[in-house]
Amino acid sequence: MKRIVIIYLLIVGAASLAAQNTRLQLNISDLEWKLNEEQVEISFKLRTPLKVVKSGHHLVLQPYIFNKKDSLTLPSILVQGKKAETSEKRHILTTGNNKKENFQFRGKTGQTVNYTTVAPYQDWMSGGRLAIYALDISCCDAIEWGSENLAVDLFANKQQVEEEVIVEEVVKKGVVKNTTANKLAADYRFLAPYFEFNPINTDSREDVLTIYFRQGKDDIDRGYHNNNQSLVDLVSAIRSVNQSTDSRVSAVVISGFGSPEGTATFNEQLAESRTNILKEFVILNCPISSEQIYINKGWIDWLGLRTLVERSDMQDKYQVLDIIDNIPVWDASRKVGRLSTLMKLNGGIPYRYMLEKFFPLLRNTVYIKVYYNN
Repeated sequence: MKRIVIIYLLIVGAASLAAQNTRLQLNISDLEWKLNEEQVEISFKLRTPLKVVKSGHHLVLQPYIFNKKDSLTLPSILVQGKKAETSEKRHILTTGNNKKENFQFRGKTGQTVNYTTVAPYQDWMSGGRLAIYALDISCCDAIEWGSENLAVDLFANKQQVEEEVIVEEVVKKGVVKNTTANKLAADYRFLAPYFEFNPINTDSREDVLTIYFRQGKDDIDRGYHNNNQSLVDLVSAIRSVNQSTDSRVSAVVISGFGSPEGTATFNEQLAESRTNILKEFVILNCPISSEQIYINKGWIDWLGLRTLVERSDMQDKYQVLDIIDNIPVWDASRKVGRLSTLMKLNGGIPYRYMLEKFFPLLRNTVYIKVYYNN
């Protein structure tokens, strides 16, 4: 057995933003952020003043956590004008397609939305910022209102409580246990021991199983790219591990991301549909429960873009990498963001190349990682 010290974090922050935001004209109050063990909880109350959102418009609000090198988008909020709400109700009655399922948080102008969400904690979040991005959508146009910071120095002052726990030693004297799962992991790189578990699956695009989707589609096409062999390998690996006497699958992470130029709403909807279909496929074909499957959907895949750029010989490659690494998703003080900086680089030549060559890959791929215990 091996003695390991694990640090549990319980961090609470609060801010009062009851005064109306002067630029986005949002009234946000009772803002709190908590870190309990490895979970981040963000909560606040949001009220959009009357007449801020035009009657026939939708206002999409996208909270996100960020620092200079990384970001995490949180579930978005939909605020509807009166005519937009009426139009949606009419659409639901005539088509039976209930779009309300696509937004966890919704409200009308003048109403208060109680927002609470939980996300896995990552080390880069310490000292980061919480911001909110606004997009005004009408029948034929979309206007960016920009972003505003809601809180700074998130989780910067940590109160740490150390607790010693005993965990089973996986590696002993440099010799890996010769279990079924460990043997399979040598051939299937998407298999990993549970102590490497990452529910967000943002650390790497190397050791994952990739399923490709056609542009704008959410059905699994086994004849597209190498999908058939990938699905065969996935089912074979999970079945082999769970049918063994020395290993068990503990978790499956399915992640569908978006490309930088897509709207947050579209990315979320398409990624949600694709990841849910793959989740159903795994449950139907493998001895695994729904509770063991973790879903990520809709986040902009900056890491995936960086990986594609780094592997390429595209023009202005190193300037693009520098922008991705050092320019925040949105800098409210300078009113500039990572995407707009990329678009302006060298007259937009590198951006147009990425738009054609890389962005479709980011939009049309879902990544799967399988974790096991011995």
